[in-house]
Amino acid sequence: MVPTTTESPPASLDTDLPSELRAALPLLDVLHEFYVIADANRRILFANQAFCRAAGVASAAELIGHRFGEALHCVRAAGAPDGCGSSPFCLVCGGRRSQLSALGGEVAYDECRILRTDSQAVDLRIRAAPWDAGSHRLLLVSAIDTSAENRRRALERLFFHDVRNTTGGIIGFSEFLAEQEAAAGDPERKPLADTVARLARRLLEEIDLQASLAAAEAGELRAHDQLCEPPVFLETLRELYRHHSVALGRTIAVRTDPEAPTIRTDGVILSRVVGNFLKNALEATRTGDTVTLGVRALDDCIEFHVHNPGEIPPEHQLQIFQRSFSTKGPDRGLGTFGAHLLGERVLGGEVGFSSSLTDGTIFWIRLPLARVGPAAVPPQ
Repeated sequence: MVPTTTESPPASLDTDLPSELRAALPLLDVLHEFYVIADANRRILFANQAFCRAAGVASAAELIGHRFGEALHCVRAAGAPDGCGSSPFCLVCGGRRSQLSALGGEVAYDECRILRTDSQAVDLRIRAAPWDAGSHRLLLVSAIDTSAENRRRALERLFFHDVRNTTGGIIGFSEFLAEQEAAAGDPERKPLADTVARLARRLLEEIDLQASLAAAEAGELRAHDQLCEPPVFLETLRELYRHHSVALGRTIAVRTDPEAPTIRTDGVILSRVVGNFLKNALEATRTGDTVTLGVRALDDCIEFHVHNPGEIPPEHQLQIFQRSFSTKGPDRGLGTFGAHLLGERVLGGEVGFSSSLTDGTIFWIRLPLARVGPAAVPPQ
């Protein structure tokens, strides 16, 4: 039940507010996030300088008595009979929802988009918390402007969509050329068309991987579980990388465990995780050596792993899985970071490695047995 009040709002935060808290309020002015303190009617009593700048005023004194949307010049608040919170559109406003939840005693998080009277739009990620100050129920509202982040994500999705379509067109056209050259019996031009198609498919795989990483970091990527046979999965992955340039002069072996069960997981994402391990292992392996793809059943999980005979230097081992670290030079650090991100955040597994001079290097992903077997229930 949301508490209501008919009393006039305090004119400032002086009423019943401990002096040490009043003295701490100026600290909020040094923060980049928006901070607002409001009364039980959602009227502003204090706003930090970041919020004042967004509202276009010189000081918080100009905002006292206004509500959040009114201060930020929301067009819905400007056209509503009783201001912010009284229009039909306000019923679905994340700012209003979070503040009402906080008045009910809960800490609430929500998203809010404000269309301003100057036709500019502001996207906010809001946190509202109750604050009992003496006899008054107050609200502490903080907000982060996510407008630039949301614009970037929208442009990113559009880019991935368009470049996927273009690459798909190159694949289709090159495959058509290969068929035409085969029909014409030209022994020289068909391999060229085949090479273009193969490279285009590899480019599409890289595009899909980057799109998956971007979605995973934003919390937007979801696994789509299907049955996966470990031996078939490993053989398919070996065939995929056997003709890759990094595999030239190297052998890819497969070692399966007869006890490894059929699993229910997202095979596409799993192949990106294990494929990253395999590609890195091939790059780190000398010509003539062997990289091993394997799977084994453990007590409470199933493990997919990739082994190569080399050792990662100890100083590099400390930085594996960090976002911007790579032994291959600047701007090459998304590989193991991406595998860790996809394997743990999206697949719900555990990703790790070990490396020594005597045993070589092994990267692994372990998936819990709760997700294993044909009887497993896919997520709704």
